[in-house]
Amino acid sequence: MPRKSKSVYTTPDRVIKDTQKKTKKKSNTSFNDLESTTRIRIDTDRINDVDSLDTSFLEGRIAKKTNNNKKVKEKLLTERNQSIYQLGVIKKVLYTLSFFCLGIFLMIFLFNSNLLSSKSKKVEKEEIEEKNEINKKMIILDQNYLFIGDQYTEEIDLDSLSISHVKVASNNFTISDVLEEMREKIYNYNPSVILFELGMNDYIQGKSKEEIVSNMEKVILGIKENRPYSKIYIESLYPINEDLIDKEKYSEISSQEIEDINREIKKLCANEDVQYLDIYQLLSYDGQLRKKYSEDGISLNEDGYSTLQNKIKEVVDENEKNNKE
Repeated sequence: MPRKSKSVYTTPDRVIKDTQKKTKKKSNTSFNDLESTTRIRIDTDRINDVDSLDTSFLEGRIAKKTNNNKKVKEKLLTERNQSIYQLGVIKKVLYTLSFFCLGIFLMIFLFNSNLLSSKSKKVEKEEIEEKNEINKKMIILDQNYLFIGDQYTEEIDLDSLSISHVKVASNNFTISDVLEEMREKIYNYNPSVILFELGMNDYIQGKSKEEIVSNMEKVILGIKENRPYSKIYIESLYPINEDLIDKEKYSEISSQEIEDINREIKKLCANEDVQYLDIYQLLSYDGQLRKKYSEDGISLNEDGYSTLQNKIKEVVDENEKNNKE
């Protein structure tokens, strides 16, 4: 059997042309894609030729990117500087306001301080003036006598004694009156010797023996505490004459009650270690005020005051002598 001859297939021209076109088109597409990329396509045959490659297009892109980053940094830096500047302005404003408020506070404080200082100076000035007024009335000497009492002390002549003295006396004066104003009536005069003659008006006004003696004790204790260097003389209540006295006006008083009060006053003086002046015995006889010393049975006449003054002079002379020694 005859052997078949081998047939040969020939590609048509049309197919060859189409294939070439497709190949050419594909080649063009690859070339275009290579232009749009930043990656380097290195031929395997030229793998050792890296140093000779042109990379300028990459450097341009990097430079552009670096410039962009620099602008961003400059922008951020500018914004930061602006923020710092604004904060600085705000701080200055706050500091200014703080100093302004502090200034106002200091002005108010100084104003109030000056006001208080002015008031304080005014009060101080008034106190000084008051002390000066008191000093005008005070006699501060080695021996300064204070005579304090009622109508008997008010009427006695003390100027003839030639001593530095102050007389605090009134017709209706009582022990209670003195207790209410110890400073004004006693302490402010700074006495070295005190002759205290009170109690008769308290008795006439109806105060009990206990109240009279108790009030007198308070006076003594007050003097000892505030003027401890003062020597104290407490005079007895003066006698009355029941035959001469106006019984309608003085119906509630008696010589016996006066003696009882004087007995308690004498005990008080002994307990408190102060001097007791028994004027009652000096002016009385048989428990009654001597008629030669009074016309109305209670007030003293000229002879009565003369006798009383002599007794006061004895007290003064004794103190003057002791002071010299």
